[in-house]
Order: sequence, then structure tokens, then C-alpha cells
Amino acid sequence: MLRRSIYRGDIIYRRTAKRDRWGRVRQAPRARSEWIQRQAPHLRIVSEELWEAAHIRIKTAWAVYLKGTTGEHFGRPALGNPSRYLLTNLSSCGFCGGPLEVISRSHGKTGRKRFYGCSNRHERGTCDNRRNVPMADADDIVLEALLDDVLDESIVRDAVEQALQLLLGDDGPTGAPIDFGRNS
Repeated sequence: MLRRSIYRGDIIYRRTAKRDRWGRVRQAPRARSEWIQRQAPHLRIVSEELWEAAHIRIKTAWAVYLKGTTGEHFGRPALGNPSRYLLTNLSSCGFCGGPLEVISRSHGKTGRKRFYGCSNRHERGTCDNRRNVPMADADDIVLEALLDDVLDESIVRDAVEQALQLLLGDDGPTGAPIDFGRNS
């Protein structure tokens, strides 16, 4: 939808040839030089400003994608899609930088167990990282580190105070603690 030129009032004819050179029905793309383009302002449903803003956003997202995949055009970057697993969008492979995925396999007498492993290895075979980390162990380590180091009450309080100062335009420290509506 974001790439359909008809939404901005551009009609393009002859993008494809319906028949091959022997007259058989076989659709194929034509060279850009053979396309015919006409303006139809009465068909415009998207303003030029909105069209340009959307395409700037597409280019920005593409640049972020290429940075996340080190310039390769495959897969998705590590933060591409939401996941129901903790580390699939937060971690990447230490060998190739590809995203992690959850792999389920039988594990001894306990039945099936889930592991984090390199998606590039399991889906494409392009990574040499054979190690899979048990999902429960990795999740526990990350959550413990978050609770101990990141979600400490004083750190959160300082971050909120600094964010409020930035939003309110204060340059220096206020000196008075911010009341969060609870009894401390």
C-alpha cells in the first residue's frame, strides 16, 4: 500500500507484457523505459507531504535493518517482530550476529525442552555456532540481572526525575524529591 503510486495520482501502464514474443500468454515484466506514466490528480488520496513522510520512514527503517544485519539482505533484525519468548528479540548470536530463536527438542527422560539457538544456523545453515542454551536458565539469568541492576528503586527514581526535568525544561537539579503519590 505504501508503494502504490496510484494513491498519489500517478498511473503507470505497460509494467508487464501479457504475451511472449511468440504470442503465447506468459506475463513478464517490461523494462522501465517501456512504461507509460500519466498524472491523474483526481485519483490522489494521499497528500504529497504524507507520501514523502512515509517514504522517509521506510528509508530510515531500511537503514536500521541493514545495520542490524551488517548490510546483508536476509532475515529480520533482532528487534523485528514481537515474540512470546524473552530473549529472541533482545539477543543475537555471538558468532554471526543473527537473531536467536527458540528450538524445541527431546531432552532425556524429561520430555521436550526449549533452547535458544542461532536462527541463521537452524534456518539457513550460514552460521557455525552449534551451541544452544537452555531457555529457562538463560531467562532466569537475565531476569535476575534486571531485578538486581536495572530495576533497582533508586535507579528507576533517578531516571524518572531526570526525564521529568528534561520534559519540564529544567537544566539543574531541583533539590526536592518528586512525590510519586505514595507514602515513602
